[in-house]
Amino acid sequence: MKVIVELGSKRWLRSNTYRATANVIELCEGIYIVETTLEGARYLFPVMRCSCRERDTVKINGTPYCEAEYCSDFLEKISRCDGINITAENPAFRRFSVKHPIAEDATNPHILLSSNGEDLVLKGYRLYTSWNPEPLFLHFLSDKQLTPKLKLSYSYKGSPLGILTEFIKGAIDPGSILYSSLVRTLTGEGLIVPLDDIKAASQTIARFHNVMLSCTENWCTPRTANETDVDRWRKRTLFYLSNILKFEPSQSIKRILLNLKNPLFDEFIDQRIIATHQDLHFSQMLKWGENLFIIDFEGEPGRPDEYRRDLEPPLRDLASTLRALSYIAFFALLEVNRIDKQRTMQLLYSNSQQVELAREWTIHVAEKLIEEYARYVKRDIVESTSPSEILEFLKPWFVERALYEAYYESGYRPENTMIALSTLANNIPPILDAKIIM
Repeated sequence: MKVIVELGSKRWLRSNTYRATANVIELCEGIYIVETTLEGARYLFPVMRCSCRERDTVKINGTPYCEAEYCSDFLEKISRCDGINITAENPAFRRFSVKHPIAEDATNPHILLSSNGEDLVLKGYRLYTSWNPEPLFLHFLSDKQLTPKLKLSYSYKGSPLGILTEFIKGAIDPGSILYSSLVRTLTGEGLIVPLDDIKAASQTIARFHNVMLSCTENWCTPRTANETDVDRWRKRTLFYLSNILKFEPSQSIKRILLNLKNPLFDEFIDQRIIATHQDLHFSQMLKWGENLFIIDFEGEPGRPDEYRRDLEPPLRDLASTLRALSYIAFFALLEVNRIDKQRTMQLLYSNSQQVELAREWTIHVAEKLIEEYARYVKRDIVESTSPSEILEFLKPWFVERALYEAYYESGYRPENTMIALSTLANNIPPILDAKIIM
């Protein structure tokens, strides 16, 4: 049935247009699937009628419906829907009560549920992609003590719609620990680097890569990289770059970006490539006691469909994690100086003593992260144990990730596009050669 949907301003929406024509299909018991396309991005998600916040509704021909994950009887009802495929740890595990949304800054909705005294997280997907491997990752990793345990996943015509996982109560975002340590550093408490937390993150990333090396399923079987892989990585990077150059008018940034147009991926030919996380950073982990868990395996939300299945060198995940230090540094400088984003970007270009201190902090973290990773990762993945050699291999992926971030921000959060570019241009953390960015 063709209808008019009004989506409102959603975190998951890659568009400034909120009204579109949609195809709506009733599955069963008042659950509907909405399919629509806005500005080239396709969305697929369930809705139903229940009590929810206005911000969690969409209007179909003027009638409000809730995004179905916010309805307490949603999972119970879809268990009886012929059009929904459910893979469950315990098929009788159906009755839930909605407690409240969590992680509301995430791209996809996350809702805290409760059942029989146990708290769980329901995560719904919105952007339709040709490849969303998160349920596969979680099925494979759930017994490896690397991720929260998967309780169930559900899909529609082969397309994942959502997952239900255990809730790690009391877990801490390691990114917040690093952020706090940099804020304290910038406010004069000395150079504070949380070595234990960095070590734990490094070990967790290395363990994840070691485990993925043993995957034998079709979607994740490791192999050696060839020239075709290198060509795809380069084309993907140039795709991001060409789109950024359309968006960013600054001649100084444009000059820097053009110097980055030929990332040296050739050195990875004949090296092992695996199914990587793709979007790994400190806030994609949860610290619980001495344990760290990795979350959010659906990949980069802004990555073009044709590149979503790409196998990559494990070091790409490490480069992605290092790029998180760029954002941590930016927002720590913003907070400490009590200024807005525009003035923070201007501050970065001043190379003040405070900026140099932030740069020094980021390189300390980066060096420790690489050193510990090299110690625990298998030699089949990274042959060298030298942090300086590993750093050289990281550089092209560090650039590729930064360009992806700028491209992603231009679609989801345009006001943050220059954050990604300014931290790259100012070499934070300082791991690129001066000739690369000059």
